[in-house]
Amino acid sequence: MESTDTLRKLKEQAETNALKRLQYEFSTPDQLEQIEQHILRNEKTKNMIESQLKSAIQSHFISVNSCMDQLKEINGNIKEVKNTIYSIQEEYKTISHLENTLGELRKEANKHKQLKSAKENVQNILNVKDLAKKAEQYIDDNNLLLAHKCLFDMEKCKNDILEELGNPSDKNHNIDDIKLVEEFFKKVKQLQDILHSNIFLIIKRMLEVSKSYPNQLVTALRIISREEALDEYWTKKKEETGFSPSDRPKRWKDECKETIRQTIETKIQGCWVDERDTNEKWFSNNLARINSRFLDDLEIVKRLCEPCFPPSYKIFEFYVENIINSISNHFHLLLDSNQLKDREFYILLSWSEAYKSKDFLGNPKFNIDLNKLPNILDDDHYKLALDRYLEYTNSNIKVWFQNTLTKNYNEWLTNKEPLLIDGCYESNIPNDLYSMLFQQFTFTDLIKDDRFFKEFVKYILSNLNIFHESLRGFMHQPK
Repeated sequence: MESTDTLRKLKEQAETNALKRLQYEFSTPDQLEQIEQHILRNEKTKNMIESQLKSAIQSHFISVNSCMDQLKEINGNIKEVKNTIYSIQEEYKTISHLENTLGELRKEANKHKQLKSAKENVQNILNVKDLAKKAEQYIDDNNLLLAHKCLFDMEKCKNDILEELGNPSDKNHNIDDIKLVEEFFKKVKQLQDILHSNIFLIIKRMLEVSKSYPNQLVTALRIISREEALDEYWTKKKEETGFSPSDRPKRWKDECKETIRQTIETKIQGCWVDERDTNEKWFSNNLARINSRFLDDLEIVKRLCEPCFPPSYKIFEFYVENIINSISNHFHLLLDSNQLKDREFYILLSWSEAYKSKDFLGNPKFNIDLNKLPNILDDDHYKLALDRYLEYTNSNIKVWFQNTLTKNYNEWLTNKEPLLIDGCYESNIPNDLYSMLFQQFTFTDLIKDDRFFKEFVKYILSNLNIFHESLRGFMHQPK
């Protein structure tokens, strides 16, 4: 009923719109003469729209028929899958009891798998003792590459067997079998430890070795690269199978870098020989020793060690970075433990500025980008050293002004005539002041810090004012 009313309203609206259009188009006599043309044009338009509607409806019906056919096919497939699942469930009920029956067969299959692995590795297992002797002899002869090759073969045999035995998390895993394998290959672990010690002894002494036996350094680094490749292999293997040897990854490259870092740290401590109790110049002497020692070391690293190391190590940059870090840590420790005093703060501050000069890391033969080098002292420790040196400087200036004032006042009280030049009496105070100020400003020029300079000038002016007032007071006292 509602749809009939809607159609009636639409029809009435269409008739109304048509009348309005006719009134508009045929409002004059000349327009009535063209009525036949309008009728023909509207007939063509009507026929074209009806044709388009028929095509659209026909296309829609074809699509609907196609969808219905597909739905019928899907419905048939669903029934077929349902029947198949039901058949599988029925068949499973008849064989579910075989799980217990096949338990013995599973055990035999695991045993067969282990025997198959043993058969494949039997030749290697029989050769383990011979390979171990060869590896030991190669190590004694310092032929580390061949020793590593023998150890690699034995380790591969061991890992293949362990992989076949399964992961420790596996419920079928046999811990007794693994212990038996570990015990059998115990000699391999011992030889690996000896080889490791020899390799990292070479790394620790790389500066000396590179001068006399660079081939030994290259050999050690080649073995480290091989171990890194094996680490990567077993990492991927673990992602794929879940198995990895217990000693992997070894990370020998990281250990190599850590060994170099510790060696640098030891050398820094070795340069710290003098102490304040035995030598008043202990601090400057120790710094000079660091300068001399590491200038030689850097030249060796640049000229001899760098060609031996793989480019990925960036060994020269790594060595420079750790020299700076080790010196920085040592300076921070000295400041935190209050081991420095007085003028030693000035020596520390000036050295922290001068370490980039051509006398140390700024040497042209090193070709170091000085802009990338960090500060020796971090902000907090630099401020601490600066404040301590300002306190020391201010105290010295006060003492100097007081001594100068006392000295000149005592001379004023004596009966000795002042120095007379060109009819005028002359005092040494201006010359003394100039000498003192020139010396102090020379020191501060080596410390490139605006805050320090401003504070220093403030202390100077404050003490000059006090000195001036005190001097005037003394001069007005009766002689």
